[in-house]
Amino acid sequence: MLDHLLDGKRGDVVSLEVLGDTARIRGEKTLIEETKSRTTAGNPISNRSIDFWKTLRNWILQIQSGHVDLEHTWFRLYLSREFHGEIAEQFSLASDLSSARAALESARQQLCGTGSQGSRSPLKTYLAEVFGADPDLVAQLIQRFTLSFGSGRSFEDLKGYIRFVSENVVESVLEHMLGWIKRRVDSAIEAGEPACIRYDDFAAAITVEFQRFNQLGILQTFAAEPSAKEIEEHLRVKRYVRQLELVEVDDDEKIRAVTDYYMAEADRTRWAAQYRINERDVELFESELIRLWGTRRNMNEILNSERPAAIRGRLLYSECSLHRAPLRGETVPEHFCRGSFHNLSDQSSIGWHPDFRDLLGPESDGAG
Repeated sequence: MLDHLLDGKRGDVVSLEVLGDTARIRGEKTLIEETKSRTTAGNPISNRSIDFWKTLRNWILQIQSGHVDLEHTWFRLYLSREFHGEIAEQFSLASDLSSARAALESARQQLCGTGSQGSRSPLKTYLAEVFGADPDLVAQLIQRFTLSFGSGRSFEDLKGYIRFVSENVVESVLEHMLGWIKRRVDSAIEAGEPACIRYDDFAAAITVEFQRFNQLGILQTFAAEPSAKEIEEHLRVKRYVRQLELVEVDDDEKIRAVTDYYMAEADRTRWAAQYRINERDVELFESELIRLWGTRRNMNEILNSERPAAIRGRLLYSECSLHRAPLRGETVPEHFCRGSFHNLSDQSSIGWHPDFRDLLGPESDGAG
């Protein structure tokens, strides 16, 4: 679907498992596509491939039933990498009815009465249905049939469409597009509706994302929120959660802290993999956070020395949670600073309670 949408035009509609694996409607013209992906032995377009003849049979049945208007429909078999099959290639090369009829007759002579292990073999059944159909109908289908091949690396093939964002965020853009499509498809299926996406809707949504990604000086997040199981595990064992308990924050705040910590950690990993940041960048960023924490802590102890220790700790935590700082001069998502503070508190590089090191004990001397 993403391939069709990236190559789409205004007014196109792309569907999933409605007319075929995918289909694209463009004005009066419809392209029905079946996809085959093989990572093991087997050629999906060999002369005696069950997959190939079953696909042709299914298209013939769609035409015969009236669900497909042959005059305005084209058919494509997409394979994730290149394969060779004499008959399939002859069908794909047939550009007019005369050559289509000749290719069909050649295939009939090669295969009829051969290539099966029994009278009820699937291959023989599909051959009988294809060659038993109206030859003019089948010839018109062949005339409208093409083969298409990928490189064997589908994700890399899609990258060729992305020309309007920085190279180091192309994968992130594609992942965002795939996620957007999946959400639309899932919503349609859950509502019992055909899984169709209008190109105009896709273009409008993706244009906004292109603009966001192209904004200089912004590190975009793609971190997902933690699952309930992951939250529960962090609440149970993580040292930064213990730090929050020392200053008596409520349960909702602890859950928000787990989310910030988890997403910030995911962002650091992703940005490093994209070569947008390195270890030194993170060290400098964290050093600034530690310096800020120390300054705020000293001020807090001077201004609020008469208040209970837990309250002083909550005040310090709240002040640091409001802080925003760039990473390598680039703006980061709001959760990143908060999550980075939690990462530092998990290592006991910082803490919220005035006596956090004594209260946490020797176990707090290393990273969690």
